[in-house]
Amino acid sequence: MPLRFALESARWTVRALPSEGVIPPSVGTRLIPATVPGCVHTDLLDAGLIGDVNAGTNEAAATWVSLTDWEYTGTFVAPPDLFDHEEIDLVFDEGLDTLAEVWVNGIHIGIAANEFTPHRWSVGVSLKSGQNEIRVVLRSALSHVRQEAQRLGPRPVNGDWDPFIFIRKCASNFGWDWGPKVATCGIGGGVRLEAWSVARLESPRTVVLELPPADCEDAAEAKTRWDVQVHAGLVWSHRAMSDDQLELELTFEHSGDPASPPVRGRALPTPGARSVTVNLEVRSDERWWPRGYGKPVLHQLSCELRTIDASRSSKASLGSAKQRIGLRTASLRRTNADGSPAFSVQANSVDILCVGANWIPEGLWPRDRTPERVRPRLVQLAEAGMNMIRIWGGGRYEPAWFYELCDELGIAVWQDFMFTCACYPEEQPIWSLIEQEARHQIARLSGHPSILLWCGGNECVWAHANWGFKEKLPPEQTWGRAYWFEMLPRLMNELDPARPYWPNSPWSGDSTTAPNELAPGDRHTWDIDLISDRPPVPLFCSEFGQQSLPSIMTLTEALGPSALAMGAPWLQTRQRGPGGNSRWFTEPFATHDLFAPRAGESPEAAFTRWHAAGQELQARALVSHLSWLLAHRERCSGALIWQLNDAWAGPSWSLVDSAGRPKPAYFAVQQLLATIRWPVPPTSAGQSTGQSTRRSVGQ
Repeated sequence: MPLRFALESARWTVRALPSEGVIPPSVGTRLIPATVPGCVHTDLLDAGLIGDVNAGTNEAAATWVSLTDWEYTGTFVAPPDLFDHEEIDLVFDEGLDTLAEVWVNGIHIGIAANEFTPHRWSVGVSLKSGQNEIRVVLRSALSHVRQEAQRLGPRPVNGDWDPFIFIRKCASNFGWDWGPKVATCGIGGGVRLEAWSVARLESPRTVVLELPPADCEDAAEAKTRWDVQVHAGLVWSHRAMSDDQLELELTFEHSGDPASPPVRGRALPTPGARSVTVNLEVRSDERWWPRGYGKPVLHQLSCELRTIDASRSSKASLGSAKQRIGLRTASLRRTNADGSPAFSVQANSVDILCVGANWIPEGLWPRDRTPERVRPRLVQLAEAGMNMIRIWGGGRYEPAWFYELCDELGIAVWQDFMFTCACYPEEQPIWSLIEQEARHQIARLSGHPSILLWCGGNECVWAHANWGFKEKLPPEQTWGRAYWFEMLPRLMNELDPARPYWPNSPWSGDSTTAPNELAPGDRHTWDIDLISDRPPVPLFCSEFGQQSLPSIMTLTEALGPSALAMGAPWLQTRQRGPGGNSRWFTEPFATHDLFAPRAGESPEAAFTRWHAAGQELQARALVSHLSWLLAHRERCSGALIWQLNDAWAGPSWSLVDSAGRPKPAYFAVQQLLATIRWPVPPTSAGQSTGQSTRRSVGQ
């Protein structure tokens, strides 16, 4: 078995390096205690060297942090039994944030340039018995994107944010209309040493396909046949022998049916093979369903790699993995029986009414993104009567436990690739970084039944076509089209043929129709008065929303009670939405008679009324528009509110504020959705009318 030694408990420090940032004398080059996983902002905060970005005006005061290069150093004693194995790797599980060079005991072992991929380097020649040192130098992402914009030529991005397109890092980390500008760096995920011998599995991916009934069976009595596949890469030790024989065994255990024996299968890869595949035929009618349509039944799938050469002393297990998978099909129905356009996400060939919300990165820092903090948000979504969450393309791919929670709760996932609101360069090395990222993420997430749809990105095609971006680009400049219409469809077809792909959101389905038209694709509805207007109904509304403020308690905790007054500076500085307070509050307040100044009223009393009016406006707007879409469910198959969660205490479109407190709009939506009568799916797979297509290709 491989030996894993976690390095989070190593003694970590961080220090500033000479760079573009103006380093305060209080920081200088001193060694600061560091936490891994984490980021430099929280290390500085814990040391009392910067203020909390969520409080007061500390956001602007911390800009120097993002312009500075940093060096993390970790010291540890290597366990002696690591050296009993043939290979020793240093592994950063969830990537590095972001531009990194890594040394072990003074020996340079690798570089990193993508937050969205893990990194693994062999360190057998640099590691030693006893005391060891890891050094990670992280360059300023903010300085890098500005330099790359000059090298490759600037391209349009939405908002007043720095050109996040020139690095594979969470875009909203550079600022967004609901959050601050705090471009982080650090070791954001787990880090470990992994010692192994002979061979190891790499990037296993799971594909589940429904098979037709066998010709000789009685269809009325036969259970559904499934092809459960595991495809995995094999990496061999440099000491592996030419006659080493491996076996990969796959075991499927039925959930809730102890009378059904486990199903097992195995494969014997040839020595030196780079990959191995095991197929199981499973018979079961216990399907995974989204909320409102049935139970999200999960089954245990285990795989184990082992040697079977009795003459080798290391014969035994070389590693194992377990996951819970669901038996279900996923498709995207694009036409109705009469030939008219449709946009209907399907599970098990049944049209799913997708009602839910968009997801942004929870909180500001790596330590905010934990199961203990995130699970309550997903439970809030489910308890509101929703059944879908869209992982927005300006954030990050979530950890495995996030999707496991969605699998368990029956929450369907619309998963964006990480592109948003901009024109992306297709030059090297960015092209190769993105292909590596996509391959990793598709394989990593392939076993999660909750993911019903992959989408190329958010508002990029729309921005190019209709926001004036195309006119700002020289003809020779790339803008990302090849990612969404060529690379990603190709990789989806190769790696995850059991799931549909949609090139961008919104998109109309072809190059001759504007991306945000009502048909025949999905739509983002930001151009109407949600309360008063009754516009034509889209086929799928993947974004709509209305701003409000966090709760009074959340604002008090972040800003102090004295800041809760009309005219307070934060009301302007934290308002990042297009059109500002005028668009999101003043004008709709007047239109719907929700707030008017009162003579002689104190700024504090006026703020209390103003705050309450904003909460009422958001609740009325969301309920009004959601009711309109649900009243036309025969045409509109989905309604996703922007947004579920929040990053800090400021104006935003969230249903739940950054402290986890639901806003009045949350309860209003919950009350509305309690009246929905969900369709009852057929006991078997069922069939919907119209043509189902799993993939959109080309523009």
